Amino acid sequence: MKKCLIKIILLVTFLVALFGINTYAKDLDYINKYIVTVNPRINGTLDIRYDLEWTVLDSTSEGPLSWVKIGVANKSVDELKPLTNNIKKIEKYNGSYVAVYFDRNYYQGETIKFSFSLHQSNIYTLSGSNCNFKFTPGWFNECKIGEMIIKWNNNSIKNSNATKVVDNYLVWYKQNLDYSEKMTAEVYYAKTAFKDLKQTNSVQNQIDNLMLLIPIGIIIFVAIFVIVTPYSSHSGFYDDRYDRHHHYHSSCVSSCACASSCACACACAGGGRAGCSKKDLYGVKIKRGVI
Repeated sequence: MKKCLIKIILLVTFLVALFGINTYAKDLDYINKYIVTVNPRINGTLDIRYDLEWTVLDSTSEGPLSWVKIGVANKSVDELKPLTNNIKKIEKYNGSYVAVYFDRNYYQGETIKFSFSLHQSNIYTLSGSNCNFKFTPGWFNECKIGEMIIKWNNNSIKNSNATKVVDNYLVWYKQNLDYSEKMTAEVYYAKTAFKDLKQTNSVQNQIDNLMLLIPIGIIIFVAIFVIVTPYSSHSGFYDDRYDRHHHYHSSCVSSCACASSCACACACAGGGRAGCSKKDLYGVKIKRGVI
């Protein structure tokens, strides 16, 4: 009975580490404002601007704020540009992330406002005569957001789930977002609104869906192994979320199950310490263009 209890505790510990359940004693940061502005190009790729106002609540537990990871829609990003002078460097990081390095360390009580832009590909889906976008900007498992706004250029749009239009931009708006809370923009165009759209590569999509199932199989195997294998005093799990060392780690689920008819994928893609967003839908690269 005692060995069984120990195995259960180990399994719970493993799941906490794997799925990023928040175990921090207190918040390290607070995002006052998070604005994402989207302008499509003529080929269906997107120019996206990110504006964040970020306040440091605790610079003692894991050090001051020196850089953050901001989740992007998928790994097909380029043309990274800092738009504020407090950004020392910006680069792609670990797949579906952008790493933003600041010009100095920021300490408890300090607020930094920073902005950057990027070019995002492989994000639309084609359905009949329509070209559809379903975009969820990265969310934050370990920090709350005071105000979040998504703005999307309203030119040529047939339909959307936006709440209003301001200065020719569709607007999605929400206040007081909790941990892991997110917003999703759904936008629908006629295919004729764009040029050189690429059809979905069905073979590649089947491969991608298969690859999504592999992590799930690994999770099940490890869980069974923990329960069935006799307990050893030398076994255990290390959670690197506590190893901050002046930067921010992430923890999120990196797999999801989809029916074969859907084009969905989950990716670790948030900011600071966590997040997820829609991932690469295609195995083909979309050409760039200017709208």
